[in-house]
Amino acid sequence: MHIGKLPPALPVLGLVLGVSLLQAGFLLSSMQLAGMLLGLLTGLAVQRVGLKRSMMLGLLVMALGSGLGSLSQSAAWLLATRAIEGLGFLWVVLPAPALLRQLVAQKRVNRVMGFCGAYMPLGTSLGLLPGP
Repeated sequence: MHIGKLPPALPVLGLVLGVSLLQAGFLLSSMQLAGMLLGLLTGLAVQRVGLKRSMMLGLLVMALGSGLGSLSQSAAWLLATRAIEGLGFLWVVLPAPALLRQLVAQKRVNRVMGFCGAYMPLGTSLGLLPGP
């Protein structure tokens, strides 16, 4: 939902915080930008920290970024908190498949991985549908 929660809010953010179309584009693409710039480094860090620990840390960082984002008084602050969310998102998404493979019985792993692959469209839909 961290991906899909923003598009429905852009008109309000434009009115309240004065978010321009350019800034809105950066806000929307911040998660992808984090993945592009920090994916490899985050993957290496996940290996050092451990799968479960990095997932828990990532969830906390995403919650922190989201909570701080809700207090935003400017587009710059909102962009910074989206960057924090993006980092947390990577810390959750990267270890998830490997952690599931460790925890799920071999005969169920294909089904579970299929459900895991649906996290992005499901979460985005849950963020977009009730938004308007």
